[in-house]
Amino acid sequence: MDDNGANRIAFESLLSPLGYRVFLAESGQKALELAYCFHFAVVLCDVRMPIMNGIETAVMLRRNPFTRATPIIFISAHEETAVEAARSNLDGLVDYIFSPVNPEVLTWKVRTWADLYIKNEMLRRRAAQLSQEEEALYQLIQKTPVLEGDLQEVEARLRTAVRRLMESLSERLGLPV
Repeated sequence: MDDNGANRIAFESLLSPLGYRVFLAESGQKALELAYCFHFAVVLCDVRMPIMNGIETAVMLRRNPFTRATPIIFISAHEETAVEAARSNLDGLVDYIFSPVNPEVLTWKVRTWADLYIKNEMLRRRAAQLSQEEEALYQLIQKTPVLEGDLQEVEARLRTAVRRLMESLSERLGLPV
């Protein structure tokens, strides 16, 4: 999100070749509209914009359940905006790049934050799956009488979910399985 059209085009030309689907917003309001329609792995946000600045937009993005955990990279040519961003006390993952943007730094940060976001989403989904399996096991135990075949099926599904979660955690933390 940047009110400068040339910057938006430059960001798109840098990020699209990396395989990212890039959405462009010329204002905070447009960014919020897009955030209600699409799920983003990273948001680039110009701090100084008319009407709704980048920090105000970021606060609104944090209120949206779909963007609450989305990394936000603030961009600005003004050094004092880094202090403004730091004082905003925004929850979640936040970063800052000074403008003019170094293309290598931008692509490195976007790649890093997107990768982290995707891994966290995978862990969240696997944890949700594990929770569902646990609930299914609980429901099965509540049945009278418990059918051994049903119990074995749920146990196998639960083991698979736990194994996948452990693999994800070990990969994320760099620990052996």
